[in-house]
Amino acid sequence: MKITCDIVSDLLPLYIDEVCTEDTKSAVEEHIGECDKCREILENMSSDNPIHIPEKTEVEKAKKPFKKLWRRFIFWLIFGIFCTSVIIFTLNIAGAFDNIEKNFYRSVSFLVEDAEAADEWVTITEYRYFDGYSGDNRITENYLEIRGLFPKKELYCSFPDIYSAELRILDENGNVVVEPFEANGGMTNIPLKELKGNTKYYVQYISDTGGNFAFNLF
Repeated sequence: MKITCDIVSDLLPLYIDEVCTEDTKSAVEEHIGECDKCREILENMSSDNPIHIPEKTEVEKAKKPFKKLWRRFIFWLIFGIFCTSVIIFTLNIAGAFDNIEKNFYRSVSFLVEDAEAADEWVTITEYRYFDGYSGDNRITENYLEIRGLFPKKELYCSFPDIYSAELRILDENGNVVVEPFEANGGMTNIPLKELKGNTKYYVQYISDTGGNFAFNLF
């Protein structure tokens, strides 16, 4: 509790006679610990009855641990707010990317139904592009194109492992972009890093077994 020199001057007689309350005593001692003028008045008034008044250095020493704890509390509070903000920001960005990806074409399937065995290259003519994660929203084209916002460029063979085929991928001019490779039922994560976005491609296959083939490109 902060009090003025005039109030302390009025309270000093009560303080010296020790007839004031504990709150008054604490207030007077706090003021005297910081005010040289009032300290001198008290020393003159109590020369016959010396009273120990805390020195400024003692007061500061007593306050120091609490200041250190307060600074530490403020630091961890700010650090906690910062970390929370980073987490929330990261989750919002991840959610935004997820929503963006859902609103753009992100996968394509090319199908071969009831195919007979073929020892010459056969061109696949049906490619289904899926809008987001919904299988109901799709567009069918007669060419292959990378349209995903963040494409993995990986092929998945979602057909029974009793079937197998050899695939190759050509550009619009008939140049082989992806060299022939074996595709067996159940194979996943076949990298097709050679493919580029906004470019039309055509997939060809050769199969000794024939059957129903479904390839998914993400």
